[in-house]
Amino acid sequence: MQKSDGGFGYAATDLAAVRYRTQELKATRILYCVDSRQAAHFDMVFRTAKTAGWLTEDVKAVHVQNGTINGPGGKPFKTRSGGTVRLADLLDDALHQAEQVVAEKDPDLAADGLAKVAHLASIGAVKYAELSTARAKNYNFDVEQMVNFQGDTGVYLQYTHTRVSSILRKAGDTEVAFNPNLALAAEERALP
Repeated sequence: MQKSDGGFGYAATDLAAVRYRTQELKATRILYCVDSRQAAHFDMVFRTAKTAGWLTEDVKAVHVQNGTINGPGGKPFKTRSGGTVRLADLLDDALHQAEQVVAEKDPDLAADGLAKVAHLASIGAVKYAELSTARAKNYNFDVEQMVNFQGDTGVYLQYTHTRVSSILRKAGDTEVAFNPNLALAAEERALP
Protein backbone atom coordinates (compact mmCIF):
# COMPACT_ATOMS: atom_id res chain seq x y z
CA MET A 1 0.00 0.00 0.00
CA GLN A 2 1.69 3.11 -1.27
CA LYS A 3 0.52 6.66 -0.68
CA SER A 4 -0.06 9.03 -3.60
CA ASP A 5 3.17 10.90 -2.76
CA GLY A 6 5.17 7.67 -3.10
CA GLY A 7 5.64 7.12 0.63
CA PHE A 8 4.33 4.40 2.88
CA GLY A 9 2.24 4.72 6.05
CA TYR A 10 3.15 3.25 9.41
CA ALA A 11 0.79 0.29 9.02
CA ALA A 12 2.34 -0.70 5.68
CA THR A 13 5.93 -0.43 6.93
CA ASP A 14 5.15 -2.25 10.18
CA LEU A 15 3.41 -5.06 8.28
CA ALA A 16 6.35 -5.28 5.87
CA ALA A 17 8.68 -5.49 8.89
CA VAL A 18 6.61 -8.31 10.44
CA ARG A 19 6.62 -10.18 7.13
CA TYR A 20 10.40 -9.73 6.69
CA ARG A 21 11.17 -10.76 10.27
CA THR A 22 9.01 -13.86 10.14
CA GLN A 23 9.65 -14.95 6.53
CA GLU A 24 13.30 -13.96 6.00
CA LEU A 25 14.79 -13.83 9.50
CA LYS A 26 12.66 -16.72 10.79
CA ALA A 27 11.84 -14.81 13.98
CA THR A 28 9.64 -16.63 16.47
CA ARG A 29 9.20 -13.70 18.84
CA ILE A 30 9.21 -10.01 17.94
CA LEU A 31 9.23 -7.33 20.61
CA TYR A 32 8.16 -3.77 19.84
CA CYS A 33 9.30 -1.43 22.63
CA VAL A 34 7.12 1.56 21.85
CA ASP A 35 5.06 4.17 23.69
CA SER A 36 1.74 2.90 25.06
CA ARG A 37 -0.15 5.44 22.91
CA GLN A 38 0.57 3.11 19.96
CA ALA A 39 -1.37 0.17 21.47
CA ALA A 40 -4.31 0.39 19.04
CA HIS A 41 -1.96 0.63 16.04
CA PHE A 42 0.01 -2.47 17.02
CA ASP A 43 -3.17 -4.37 17.86
CA MET A 44 -4.38 -3.76 14.30
CA VAL A 45 -0.98 -4.57 12.77
CA PHE A 46 -0.71 -7.83 14.72
CA ARG A 47 -4.28 -8.88 13.87
CA THR A 48 -3.65 -8.15 10.19
CA ALA A 49 -0.36 -10.11 10.30
CA LYS A 50 -2.21 -13.06 11.89
CA THR A 51 -4.82 -12.93 9.12
CA ALA A 52 -1.99 -12.91 6.56
CA GLY A 53 -0.51 -16.00 8.24
CA TRP A 54 2.75 -14.34 9.31
CA LEU A 55 1.98 -14.51 13.02
CA THR A 56 0.94 -17.98 14.14
CA GLU A 57 0.81 -19.94 17.37
CA ASP A 58 4.57 -20.48 16.99
CA VAL A 59 5.39 -16.89 16.00
CA LYS A 60 4.46 -14.11 18.42
CA ALA A 61 4.67 -10.34 18.26
CA VAL A 62 4.47 -8.39 21.52
CA HIS A 63 4.03 -4.68 22.09
CA VAL A 64 6.17 -3.89 25.15
CA GLN A 65 4.51 -0.66 26.18
CA ASN A 66 6.47 2.24 27.60
CA GLY A 67 5.03 5.24 29.35
CA THR A 68 5.40 8.66 27.81
CA ILE A 69 8.22 10.88 28.98
CA ASN A 70 6.79 14.38 29.22
CA GLY A 71 8.49 17.72 29.57
CA PRO A 72 8.03 19.84 32.72
CA GLY A 73 4.76 21.21 31.26
CA GLY A 74 3.29 17.72 30.92
CA LYS A 75 3.46 17.53 27.11
CA PRO A 76 5.23 14.50 25.55
CA PHE A 77 8.68 15.07 24.11
CA LYS A 78 8.73 15.12 20.32
CA THR A 79 11.51 12.70 19.46
CA ARG A 80 11.27 13.03 15.67
CA SER A 81 11.58 16.81 15.72
CA GLY A 82 14.53 16.68 18.12
CA GLY A 83 12.59 17.95 21.11
CA THR A 84 14.32 15.68 23.59
CA VAL A 85 17.07 16.34 26.09
CA ARG A 86 20.52 14.95 25.32
CA LEU A 87 22.01 12.93 28.19
CA ALA A 88 25.12 15.15 28.37
CA ASP A 89 22.91 18.24 28.62
CA LEU A 90 20.72 16.58 31.26
CA LEU A 91 23.74 15.68 33.39
CA ASP A 92 25.12 19.22 33.04
CA ASP A 93 21.75 20.74 34.00
CA ALA A 94 21.39 18.37 36.94
CA LEU A 95 24.91 19.22 38.14
CA HIS A 96 24.24 22.96 37.88
CA GLN A 97 20.94 22.60 39.74
CA ALA A 98 22.54 20.39 42.40
CA GLU A 99 25.33 22.94 42.92
CA GLN A 100 22.72 25.63 43.59
CA VAL A 101 20.70 23.45 45.97
CA VAL A 102 23.75 22.22 47.91
CA ALA A 103 25.17 25.77 48.15
CA GLU A 104 21.83 26.95 49.60
CA LYS A 105 21.73 24.09 52.13
CA ASP A 106 25.37 24.47 53.20
CA PRO A 107 26.74 27.93 52.30
CA ASP A 108 29.97 27.29 54.26
CA LEU A 109 30.92 24.20 52.24
CA ALA A 110 34.31 24.58 50.54
CA ALA A 111 34.37 24.70 46.72
CA ASP A 112 35.93 21.24 46.33
CA GLY A 113 33.42 19.75 48.77
CA LEU A 114 30.56 21.49 46.97
CA ALA A 115 31.75 20.12 43.63
CA LYS A 116 32.02 16.57 44.99
CA VAL A 117 28.63 16.59 46.75
CA ALA A 118 26.89 18.22 43.77
CA HIS A 119 28.39 15.68 41.37
CA LEU A 120 27.25 12.71 43.47
CA ALA A 121 23.83 14.24 44.13
CA SER A 122 23.20 15.05 40.47
CA ILE A 123 24.14 11.58 39.18
CA GLY A 124 22.06 9.91 41.91
CA ALA A 125 19.14 12.24 41.17
CA VAL A 126 19.07 11.38 37.47
CA LYS A 127 19.44 7.64 38.10
CA TYR A 128 16.70 7.63 40.72
CA ALA A 129 14.32 9.70 38.58
CA GLU A 130 14.68 7.27 35.70
CA LEU A 131 14.65 4.02 37.67
CA SER A 132 11.95 4.88 40.21
CA THR A 133 9.20 5.14 37.61
CA ALA A 134 7.47 2.03 36.33
CA ARG A 135 8.31 1.33 32.70
CA ALA A 136 4.72 1.63 31.49
CA LYS A 137 3.88 4.74 33.53
CA ASN A 138 4.00 8.26 32.12
CA TYR A 139 6.17 10.74 33.97
CA ASN A 140 7.20 14.37 33.79
CA PHE A 141 10.87 14.94 33.11
CA ASP A 142 11.86 17.95 35.24
CA VAL A 143 15.50 18.57 36.22
CA GLU A 144 14.55 20.96 39.02
CA GLN A 145 12.32 18.31 40.58
CA MET A 146 15.01 15.62 40.14
CA VAL A 147 17.50 17.44 42.37
CA ASN A 148 14.97 18.72 44.88
CA PHE A 149 15.62 17.96 48.55
CA GLN A 150 11.87 17.54 49.09
CA GLY A 151 9.71 14.58 48.10
CA ASP A 152 10.39 11.35 46.27
CA THR A 153 13.81 12.20 44.81
CA GLY A 154 17.25 10.64 44.70
CA VAL A 155 18.75 13.66 46.44
CA TYR A 156 16.30 13.32 49.33
CA LEU A 157 17.18 9.63 49.68
CA GLN A 158 20.91 10.43 49.63
CA TYR A 159 20.38 13.14 52.24
CA THR A 160 18.38 10.72 54.42
CA HIS A 161 21.06 8.05 54.06
CA THR A 162 23.72 10.56 55.12
CA ARG A 163 21.70 11.59 58.17
CA VAL A 164 21.04 7.97 59.22
CA SER A 165 24.73 7.10 58.69
CA SER A 166 25.69 10.02 60.92
CA ILE A 167 23.30 8.88 63.66
CA LEU A 168 24.67 5.32 63.48
CA ARG A 169 28.26 6.59 63.56
CA LYS A 170 27.51 8.66 66.68
CA ALA A 171 25.72 5.69 68.26
CA GLY A 172 28.95 3.72 68.13
CA ASP A 173 27.68 0.19 67.53
CA THR A 174 26.53 0.12 63.93
CA GLU A 175 26.38 -3.64 63.56
CA VAL A 176 22.80 -4.41 62.60
CA ALA A 177 21.58 -7.95 62.38
CA PHE A 178 18.66 -8.78 60.14
CA ASN A 179 16.60 -11.80 61.11
CA PRO A 180 14.32 -12.85 58.24
CA ASN A 181 12.59 -15.39 60.50
CA LEU A 182 11.00 -12.82 62.79
CA ALA A 183 7.22 -12.81 62.59
CA LEU A 184 5.60 -9.60 61.39
CA ALA A 185 2.82 -7.94 63.33
CA ALA A 186 -0.58 -7.62 61.60
CA GLU A 187 0.02 -3.85 61.21
CA GLU A 188 3.34 -4.50 59.48
CA ARG A 189 1.79 -7.02 57.10
CA ALA A 190 -0.92 -4.49 56.17
CA LEU A 191 1.63 -1.92 54.97
CA PRO A 192 1.56 -1.42 51.18
